[in-house]
Amino acid sequence: MLKLILMRHAKSSLADKKDDDYDRPLSKRGKQAAPAMGRALAKHGIKPDLVLSSPARRTRDTLKLVLEAMEITPPVSYDDRLYSFGDGSTYLNLLSRQKAGELVMIMGHNPSIHNLALRLAETGDTRSLTRMKRKFPTAAAAVIALPFDNWSGLKDTTDANGILELFLTPKSVDG
Repeated sequence: MLKLILMRHAKSSLADKKDDDYDRPLSKRGKQAAPAMGRALAKHGIKPDLVLSSPARRTRDTLKLVLEAMEITPPVSYDDRLYSFGDGSTYLNLLSRQKAGELVMIMGHNPSIHNLALRLAETGDTRSLTRMKRKFPTAAAAVIALPFDNWSGLKDTTDANGILELFLTPKSVDG
């Protein structure tokens, strides 16, 4: 069984209007949330073997803080196609091509992250599923177990039968 961590970048700053969307830095709140989420994931024993990430500044900065807090250095692949704001199909396509890693993390953007989580997580804790379906806030992370032996099992699937094992938000880890 494979596991997937879908994580949305932490809160970014809109203070500097001259920065285009791709280059937006994290806000103060985002800089606090990212390491808190990393510590929470590590506390639950969630440590990715591989990370696929959007190369946008806010995703790179979030990922750096998360991995530092987790005290791990997995291989990271930055892919321009993950700078995407759609239905999650691009993310699913890239994931289905992975050859390695039983626990993969995707660091990306909404609505792609949220849409992919909704598509893959069929069952799990009812309360967590309800919270995730309602909103996938900045820095949130969903851990989904998938009934496949390799990532290619996700290709062309419309029924992943994934199990939402964990849904964390900055508010849920702060108190």
